[in-house]
Amino acid sequence: KDYHPVNPQPYDELGTLYARKMGRLDDGIKYLEKAVELNPKMSGTLQDLGIAYGMKAQAAPSPEVQQQFLQQSLKHSLAAKDLEPNNAKVLLNLGITYSKLGNEKQSTFYMNRAFTLDPSLR
Repeated sequence: KDYHPVNPQPYDELGTLYARKMGRLDDGIKYLEKAVELNPKMSGTLQDLGIAYGMKAQAAPSPEVQQQFLQQSLKHSLAAKDLEPNNAKVLLNLGITYSKLGNEKQSTFYMNRAFTLDPSLR
């Protein structure tokens, strides 16, 4: 159901509610993707979408499916980083995702950047 055909905010809020608060990742992802479709420059929504796909990867039924979800997480997290290159939480999420993908060099790079920008994330 389309709640508002132009404004991405209701979709963002529903997506966050479903994914983070209720654990309904498929519903959350659907609404977050709609918000990004309406406004691809919402870095917070992209970050939430990356997190939701990362959470979905944890429950994946096979390593192949897990990799697909991690690639989606990476895609959205990189898009968020492009919009906010000094957002420590985005960089931390990138570090976590790269680690799960087995790329320790990239993981260390982004984790160190995140911790430099915000030492409280350690």
